[in-house]
Amino acid sequence: MSETELLLKEIEGLPPGYLGKILDFVGHLKHNTPRRPVPAEKKLSERFAGALRLSDGAYNAFQNSLQEGRNEWA
Repeated sequence: MSETELLLKEIEGLPPGYLGKILDFVGHLKHNTPRRPVPAEKKLSERFAGALRLSDGAYNAFQNSLQEGRNEWA
């Protein structure tokens, strides 16, 4: 189901008194939204992959530290 279809389904399920508020909100969005398209959010794994940039030795030390921390709670 597309986002438009989902939105229409949600709107159809609301009481009739809400339609004016929805129209007001859509007008607000159209007036205050920048004209350029909003980029889609990337997954966190894509946004931060490789961000640490550790050497192999530093990476292994970091992994060992994490593992030891986990083992304390086991």
